[in-house]
Amino acid sequence: MKIKMLTGLSCLTSTGCLLVSSYLAELWFICWAVLGMIILWISFRKKPGIWPISIILIIYIVFAVAGLLLGLSPYLITIGCMAAMALWDLVLLNRNIVSEHLQPNVVLLEKLHLHALSIAIGLGLLLSILSLNIHLHLPFGLVVGLTILAAYGIFRGYKYLLK
Repeated sequence: MKIKMLTGLSCLTSTGCLLVSSYLAELWFICWAVLGMIILWISFRKKPGIWPISIILIIYIVFAVAGLLLGLSPYLITIGCMAAMALWDLVLLNRNIVSEHLQPNVVLLEKLHLHALSIAIGLGLLLSILSLNIHLHLPFGLVVGLTILAAYGIFRGYKYLLK
């Protein structure tokens, strides 16, 4: 039950942020595109598999990037993108729970997943808002090195979790 409520909240937040920022900047084509995405979401909602919701997430991110390039509020776009990614994750979690028939373990699985998702969203929002307000000029080589180090850390963490 929590997943369906949070899915609706994430959907409203992501579309609301994009609509409000588009309205404030008077970019009407993005407003119409968001309405088209809502229609697409309604038609794809019951389709099996990962691709329908992934296509909607990609379309959302494309419109968010286009909006940023056209001068939309980066804060609203950041919050909207986080909500869209949470929506994607929650839809996939709900589909996995329904398809696997994990009734005895559903409550624990849902609780642990929502806990991890809330930590990821909180840290992601914190870091992205901080990066919007702090302007560092780092050499390209240092950025590449830090990216490789972060990717290596994620890879090692993933391998550790698989054990």
